[in-house]
Amino acid sequence: MEKFRTTLSIRKFFDKLKSDYQKVDPRCAHFNECGGCSLQDISYEDQLDLKERFLRELFDGQFELESQIHLSPQPFYYRHRMDYTCAFSHIGLRKRDDYTEVIDLNECHLLSPRAVELLMFIKRRVKELEIQDYNFLEHAGFLRYVVLREAKFTNDLMVAFTAASPVSDHQHDRLLQLMEDTLEKALSVYWLKHEWVNDHFYGETVKYLGKPHIIEKLGTYQFIIKPDTFFQSNPFLIRKAYDDIKEHVYGRALDLYCGTGIIAIYVSDVCKHVIGVELVNASIEAAKENARLNGVENVLFYADDVAEFLKGKHRFDVMVIDPPRSGMSKNIIRHIKRIAPKRIVYMSCNPVTQFDDLKRLYDDYKLERPIRAYDMFPQTYHLETLAILSRR
Repeated sequence: MEKFRTTLSIRKFFDKLKSDYQKVDPRCAHFNECGGCSLQDISYEDQLDLKERFLRELFDGQFELESQIHLSPQPFYYRHRMDYTCAFSHIGLRKRDDYTEVIDLNECHLLSPRAVELLMFIKRRVKELEIQDYNFLEHAGFLRYVVLREAKFTNDLMVAFTAASPVSDHQHDRLLQLMEDTLEKALSVYWLKHEWVNDHFYGETVKYLGKPHIIEKLGTYQFIIKPDTFFQSNPFLIRKAYDDIKEHVYGRALDLYCGTGIIAIYVSDVCKHVIGVELVNASIEAAKENARLNGVENVLFYADDVAEFLKGKHRFDVMVIDPPRSGMSKNIIRHIKRIAPKRIVYMSCNPVTQFDDLKRLYDDYKLERPIRAYDMFPQTYHLETLAILSRR
């Protein structure tokens, strides 16, 4: 367990074991230097086997695992969103093992060919319009990110241009021109302003063209996606995971870390009522908007710190937990034990911290079935796991 405490240690584990498998030619010409993928040089079947070995090593027989990982229906072209850095006259992804360099991409097989074609169009127009990029080492310049979001089941496309303050009126006008050009190929186009030193694609909306959002469908439900909305990276597989969650939810349910309410809404038809809790107020407002869009009336959403909310006198049949990569604090787990739901449905994007949390819950809860894994991120060493626990 201790060997997996850092992302680097996990990657070293994968890199070491990868040598046990026959190499294949990577689909992408940038694979050997781009940091976007790490497993393209072995077959998809071998990728799944490698991830199963990782999980067995991690859980070390302490918690039972299903024998096979649920594979992604599409091992390529599956991603809902990609964030491309604009720096050093390049638009692409950071170099593997060197965060200070950007690989200028001419292809990418994580987004659909249609979305990549749009990226190539944007790259050409940025060059033709002479839009200045952003030097993230010196914290100077203008255009920082091109973010593409694609709804896989409606085909809606959104583009967000994240930029610092314009260095001139000339640059301001040219970014507006780029937005207008891009709107011919996307449903929604945003300009986001991010002036701080920290490096991410979020920002304050300066302007948008077209629709204010795009829509994605999961089953019979529709969900609004805006530039700052979290949505699962692999829509093709996430519905399978949500269906599995729905099988184990009933009665009075609590959705912790609910984000924009996707799980709460998705399971609402099998529950008496659902409460969703999320710290970020903007996410809660989006969750309420999603509930209205779907005509769901038995769900309530609260903007609150999870630990603070759990201090109250609550009673729930089921808790659905989908925490950040850091997992849950000891304090939160203590409150969960006090409330004592009959069942806990624990979805995790980080099996390492999930393992820690399961050990802390073990005195009060046991696994109802083996832990199930989903290959949400083909071509990388990431995956998601689902644990169903019942009160002892």
